[in-house]
Amino acid sequence: MNTTALIRPAWTPATIALMVIGFMVFWPLGFAMLAYIIWGDRLDGFKRDVNRATDGIFAGCRRGSDKAARWGHGSSRTGNVAFDDWREKELERLAE
Repeated sequence: MNTTALIRPAWTPATIALMVIGFMVFWPLGFAMLAYIIWGDRLDGFKRDVNRATDGIFAGCRRGSDKAARWGHGSSRTGNVAFDDWREKELERLAE
């Protein structure tokens, strides 16, 4: 079994053909393929850095929502009075 990818960031016949076809169809596609060939090997590090940054951002959001739930500002009230009243009545009806 061959583990190498057909389209990888290198000057292979497949990537050159895709680049030429991209330029013939719509020139930005050709430039995108050229950029992938030249700088595609850096994508793994970039993806890792972006994932680490977004994990840090969303971890802060999770901590904020945990604090809100502890102080009673969680999902108990939505701000829509009619919906909150209906939901409370339905929950009471289901509890019976």
